[in-house]
Amino acid sequence: MQSSSANGIPLGAEVNSKLFKIILIDVGLVSTMLGLKLHQFKSIDDILVINKGALAEQVVGQLLRLSSPFYVEPTLYYWSRELASSSAEIDYLIQENQQLIPIEVKAGVEGKLRSLHQFMSEKPWKRAVRFYAGSIQRDHIQSKTTTGVLNDYELISLPFYLLGQIDRLI
Repeated sequence: MQSSSANGIPLGAEVNSKLFKIILIDVGLVSTMLGLKLHQFKSIDDILVINKGALAEQVVGQLLRLSSPFYVEPTLYYWSRELASSSAEIDYLIQENQQLIPIEVKAGVEGKLRSLHQFMSEKPWKRAVRFYAGSIQRDHIQSKTTTGVLNDYELISLPFYLLGQIDRLI
């Protein structure tokens, strides 16, 4: 997965080749790389606490790769800002017609969206998607960034099971 500045489309035009993340083809491989040993857990509840954010991000990445038509090379992008004062990261970026859509992944029902608020204040895009363990929601977000900048955008929150329908729902 490649890092993009996300100032415009196509996303590949502003790739930083020094920054990248790996999306494996199987969550089992990710679990093995993380050292997850199922025989050491007493119940499924114990497993859900461990690295659920990393696993959720992998699952979403694997399924986003499948959303492209079979004749299109699946390429994923993300946005990252590394500043001494504040760092931020958007898990995925996709292009929908002439718009860029940032996607945040949250393993649970709740979670702060600081990076998303920062991204939306810096970029011209007005719609974002969150995949999480909650229900379908469409919200109008008005927030302040850490520097006090006001931003205004639409947030579409979707449960994980609707990931395959992202093109239709946004």
